[in-house]
Amino acid sequence: MFKRIDPGVIGDRILAMAMACLIAVSAAVAPTVLLAQSDAAPDRPLTEELLPETTVAYFEIRDIREFMEKMEEASSGELMRQKEIAALAGGIWEEANKAFEENVDIEMSLEEMGSIPDGEITIAAVAPRFKDMAFIFIIEVDDENENVDNAIEMVRGFAEDDGADFESNASAVEEDEVEFQTIVGNDTRITYFRKDGLMVASNNEDELNAVLDRWNGRPVERVRPLTENRKFATIMNRCSSTRDLPAEVRFFIDPIEFAKAATRGEAQAQIAINFLPLIGLDGVLGLGGAIIMNEDEFESVMHGHLLLASPRNGVLEMLALKPGHYEPEPWIPADCARYVTTVWDIPKMMEELEKVVDLATGEGTFREGLESQVNDNLGIDLEEDLLYALSGRITNCSWVEAPARFNSETNIFSMEIKDKERFEETMEVLMDLAAEQADVDSMFDVETHEGIDYWIMSTEFNERQEERREEGREQMREWRRQRAEENGEDYFEEDEDDEDNVEMEMRAMDPAFAIIGDDFVIGTPPFIKHAIDVYQGKEAALLDDEEYQMIQRKLMRLLDSDMPCMTMFTRPSTLMENLFDVAQSDNTFDMLDTEEARENEYVQGFRQVLEDNPLPAFEDIEHLFPPQGAYMTTDDTGFHFLFFGLKPDKDGEEDDDE
Repeated sequence: MFKRIDPGVIGDRILAMAMACLIAVSAAVAPTVLLAQSDAAPDRPLTEELLPETTVAYFEIRDIREFMEKMEEASSGELMRQKEIAALAGGIWEEANKAFEENVDIEMSLEEMGSIPDGEITIAAVAPRFKDMAFIFIIEVDDENENVDNAIEMVRGFAEDDGADFESNASAVEEDEVEFQTIVGNDTRITYFRKDGLMVASNNEDELNAVLDRWNGRPVERVRPLTENRKFATIMNRCSSTRDLPAEVRFFIDPIEFAKAATRGEAQAQIAINFLPLIGLDGVLGLGGAIIMNEDEFESVMHGHLLLASPRNGVLEMLALKPGHYEPEPWIPADCARYVTTVWDIPKMMEELEKVVDLATGEGTFREGLESQVNDNLGIDLEEDLLYALSGRITNCSWVEAPARFNSETNIFSMEIKDKERFEETMEVLMDLAAEQADVDSMFDVETHEGIDYWIMSTEFNERQEERREEGREQMREWRRQRAEENGEDYFEEDEDDEDNVEMEMRAMDPAFAIIGDDFVIGTPPFIKHAIDVYQGKEAALLDDEEYQMIQRKLMRLLDSDMPCMTMFTRPSTLMENLFDVAQSDNTFDMLDTEEARENEYVQGFRQVLEDNPLPAFEDIEHLFPPQGAYMTTDDTGFHFLFFGLKPDKDGEEDDDE
């Protein structure tokens, strides 16, 4: 539906260089790579005062050097200063730089490219009225850094190789003490200027002129600055710090206007966009947020806001999240990695769904379709027997299942039941229907753990599925035989017993479900049994966990008088420990020692780095991964999300947030 926004060959190369610069700066957390920050830039208008109100997408890093310095002061920087981690990171950096120099046609090292951004980095998409989308790129540079001029000359060289011409606007020099330089290719026209330590580039010279006019205090006809954009201003005000702290990172998108600009001239896409008001999606006014570092006891705080029209209608009215008090279910384990819970107003959601469907297809069609296509086929009343037997509370919880594997993280999805008897009767009907559709006597086998039943896929069903998979594999082998015969090639069966055929160790993806307390839960058998142990008091529950209680106290303080419609608790240390174990496992090294891997010098370089720099014992660095929390609230302006990460407790003292 969306046409490709093609910057052309030259634009692709410039974009590749920009991405390489960002990657290089990101790697600059290491003290040996991070360069000294330049002197503060001269006073100038804020970026949102330079950009037009027609900006439909915007991403800004206020000061990349300061941001990376704060990252170095944070837990990630502390982690990189650990002896073993620093040695490992240094080795990986050397291998990455080697691969970059040998495979990327750019005559600069990653370290040199990382020195180019010296402050602000902003990328914006602008939708000029009745014109194609324009892009504006702003980067702060050190005018005395020779790598900046080297990069510009390199881009000019790329352009010359592609047959581009060059233009210079001398009049701009006289009027504003800047010179417009333009690279003109067959499919690209990119203009840029440098002023007061900033380099500003765009594929639309009119927009670039407007930026310069605002910079010098001249009015721009019929287009106000971005600060006058009500959507942008509302979102940024909602995402501001509780103290006078500037955001390190900010982002904004107007999805409807972005889609209109990106599909201008595409009749089919424009028809689809014009359909959005019928279902209420034109009420999505904007999405944006901000990341703030080192705010009080928080290492980072991320605000996000989905701006919605008021009143909401159609699909947006179906987002019927209800504020409330959220206490972990009694079966949620204390060693969970992540816990997210919310409540939906199911009757309201169904009511609005009916309105949307009837509006699009005719009055009464929703009920008619529900009866004939759903209820008659399932043999139940979907609303009365299933949906209205639920309270609307929905929870997702993740847990790391031992031993350590790439997919050791497993999830439980749960729905709270308010009418257990009706729900169990509905389950029986649906299980019988599933067995009938699968052509087996029973789709599920019943197991019992600590007095509570849970259901797993039946042996009969699994055998039937394996037969079908084997039929598919045989069809694939036959197809390969035929292709080999047609091409006059020999066909060889893959030897599954080949010693060099090492497979990644993965957790079995066996689904299971149970009713634990007042909740219907879907997960894996090990996780469900663990949850049952917690419910029976044999394992620790999240509700009683000190870290969870501490996060809840901070969350309630941040909420003040607001009530959340979603809360989240995350324990990164659990996931990181599994990642550490996987990185050092025999299976990982076996995979890096296969014949195919041995033929790749970069894979072998990475393997050697891992061997020469073993990771530290995780318990020595576990304190660098403190728990995190998040919540979401709803009001007339839309949905507001706040995520916070704590500063690591370096002294090992308990946090007192009472």
